[in-house]
Amino acid sequence: MKKMKTLFKRQFENHYIEGTVFYRDNGEMCKIKRSNFGFEWNRKKKSK
Repeated sequence: MKKMKTLFKRQFENHYIEGTVFYRDNGEMCKIKRSNFGFEWNRKKKSK
């Protein structure tokens, strides 16, 4: 799990994207957002 967290953190450090969405065959989805890692998005910083 730590490797995955590091992978996403690096992705958000290097690219100004809102997040990544994963889709399952049954229609469920999950979105991992840069704000989940404390990075700014759309000039808004997540408060801790």
